[in-house]
Amino acid sequence: MPDKNILRKFMKDAMSKYFAGSEDLRCQLSGQIWDALRQFSWFNEAEEASRLMIYLDCGNEPMTLDYARFPLIVPFCAGDDIVPIRVESAEELCRGRFGILEPMSQIWKLAERRVELDSIDVILVPGVLFDRECNRLGRGGGYYDRFLARLPEKNIRVGLCFAMQIFNSIPKEIHDQRVDIVITEKEIIKNKKFKMRFEGDVAGRADG
Repeated sequence: MPDKNILRKFMKDAMSKYFAGSEDLRCQLSGQIWDALRQFSWFNEAEEASRLMIYLDCGNEPMTLDYARFPLIVPFCAGDDIVPIRVESAEELCRGRFGILEPMSQIWKLAERRVELDSIDVILVPGVLFDRECNRLGRGGGYYDRFLARLPEKNIRVGLCFAMQIFNSIPKEIHDQRVDIVITEKEIIKNKKFKMRFEGDVAGRADG
């Protein structure tokens, strides 16, 4: 199986060619992903209760900020860790040192904007690649692996990606964190544990 860094470079190049700077195509496919996401009652309930955490998209990732409803929980990177911060509007975000959106300093410094982990019901997780067992390959910094490892068991971890980012199998190590469900513009993939958790839950549409 190819090395993780080889896979990262391969996918970065492939996505650059596929989108070729077309925001219209990325927007169209992202909209289809969000349509699929909103068929699940557990997602809608988390969003309405402001217990949804999203990633702030960059590069060729599926869009989040254009589709999610405020207030939201978003990540702020403090050292090697992700700190969840509640934001009330897009005006409370700015470009960070890597050009990625993050909460403004006057927001993340407020103690009342920091969110306890058990106040997050659903988290949207980015990834370079996912496989059919919901394993995830990230950018290599380990931020999301460390953060996901700290989340309560009840949290629903949703990987968002485009169909071209799904492989049958990807390399994984003991510290790598899986997600519960992966949603693309073409299909929905759930791991076995997630299927068992929502088996027979018609409202949750776990079989959708």
